[in-house]
Amino acid sequence: MFNLPLHSGKSVKQHAALFDSVYVSLWKHFNGAPGATLAGDTKFIGDMLHTRRMFGGSLPHAWPQVAVVSQFVDGCQEDYAKSWQAADRLITQLQSDARFKIEKIPDGTSRFLLSVSGVIADALIANALRKAVKPPHTNPATGLFQI
Repeated sequence: MFNLPLHSGKSVKQHAALFDSVYVSLWKHFNGAPGATLAGDTKFIGDMLHTRRMFGGSLPHAWPQVAVVSQFVDGCQEDYAKSWQAADRLITQLQSDARFKIEKIPDGTSRFLLSVSGVIADALIANALRKAVKPPHTNPATGLFQI
């Protein structure tokens, strides 16, 4: 949710306004322990108290999941933008070699697709692992790396 503004040009509020509630992962952008929060208007969320308890949710026991989140909320979009600047530098370096082709997914996403020609994918992965880089395996249907 919080990476969408950089890729789409629309704010978090604009995306959230499309739904009556939004699931916000605490670990994806806020360095929280496993956990999430459900955001929505008071009428919708107010009725969730019993549903949450029915499935084991309990705020008295959830504080470790959110304790560090407040330290990262305010700067999360700026930090994410810096991360993408680093990713763009990597993409530029890869594209300078004719063996690598990058495809950014249109309309905003935190992924891009990497195709490699003239190199056996398994050999590339093995070489990267020897250098302490853990790339994903290729998609069996397309042969592309999803980065």
